[in-house]
Amino acid sequence: MAGTKAPLFGLDASGTIAGSLVFSKWRGRTYVRRHAVPANPKSGLQVGVRSTMKFLTQGFKDLSAADKSAWDALAATDNITQLNAQVRDGISRARRNLGIRKRPDATAGVTPDAPTIDSVTAQPKTLVLAWTAGINSPEYAWIIYRSTTSGFNPDISNQIAVVKAGDSSYTDGGLKTGTTYYYKIRGVNDNGELGALSLEGSGTPT
Repeated sequence: MAGTKAPLFGLDASGTIAGSLVFSKWRGRTYVRRHAVPANPKSGLQVGVRSTMKFLTQGFKDLSAADKSAWDALAATDNITQLNAQVRDGISRARRNLGIRKRPDATAGVTPDAPTIDSVTAQPKTLVLAWTAGINSPEYAWIIYRSTTSGFNPDISNQIAVVKAGDSSYTDGGLKTGTTYYYKIRGVNDNGELGALSLEGSGTPT
């Protein structure tokens, strides 16, 4: 990403030119970068990264002031926002199959027990998962994994969603009718500690 200087199509240029260059502004500074389109925007890795980003960006507003300020030191290093610091940290950890963190200085809690997948209910092109937490439930989130192969190993490449620790169901849409899907779930504590995996659950959308 390169910074821009006048008179490069105007001081506040924004948008895409010929599908090759992107002009925009960030934190008061204009920049230009190459327009990149993923070769496969729906690859397992892309879906896994996006599910992490979605959870963090949507959940940031619900963090306490103390939780947000805990990201100040990492944010100041590169002059970015608290949210950007958490998202960058979370995606980096997720790509290494580590748990996302509510705050970087969170202390270790009790390792989350494996949840029990109670049901996988079939609907048109959709499966609805319902689960029950173990005695030691997660502090921060649940990670949901999916595969079309039984006995799969959970990985960022088959991670489809991250949801709040208080949730106990998830609706998985856009599926293929007649295909069997297999699921596993695990909890995450505030410090990123991963819990035990559930046993596998499966279902076939109508």
